[in-house]
Amino acid sequence: MNMMPSQPLPTDHDARGPIDALLALVSHVDGILRVAEGLLQARRAVRLDGLDRHIGRICAGALDLSAEQQREARARLVLLAIALDRVRDHLVPA
Repeated sequence: MNMMPSQPLPTDHDARGPIDALLALVSHVDGILRVAEGLLQARRAVRLDGLDRHIGRICAGALDLSAEQQREARARLVLLAIALDRVRDHLVPA
């Protein structure tokens, strides 16, 4: 199952500022990872094509934040890293 959505992803133009855009993208990727983890636990195939682009956008977005906004986003980014690790742990090497 391909987990990458066809709808446009949140951008800076859609949000009130860089922190809102970043957190929207983090929520979006977290949702993808939750579904992927459930499918993997059920031993279903999952395609995560494009996930690297989303993670790259999150990293770039985090660098654009002020120090205060980085502190605000830190917990959400740590939780996303944990979710990525959980999905990685379910993957079987190709």
